[in-house]
Amino acid sequence: MPRTRPVFAPIPESPALVATATAADVWAEGALGVPAAAEFIGIGRSEFWREMDAGRIAFVKHGTKRLIAKRVLVAWLARKDHSGVKT
Repeated sequence: MPRTRPVFAPIPESPALVATATAADVWAEGALGVPAAAEFIGIGRSEFWREMDAGRIAFVKHGTKRLIAKRVLVAWLARKDHSGVKT
């Protein structure tokens, strides 16, 4: 059965909020590690790492692990052009 992607409304992000977030804040609001976050938005891990390195996906480091808030992933999906994306 083919998976369908939900449609999300844009969520404004505050750069100040992302910059001051702690790992505990991100985890409390719902966060994913890199493999799960990449699967959540439907891209490969390599592309996901490129998006983080380019600053298009914000993250918080907790030790050696990167945590990505679900709201950041939803905002990323809202900014992307999904024309031609297979569902």
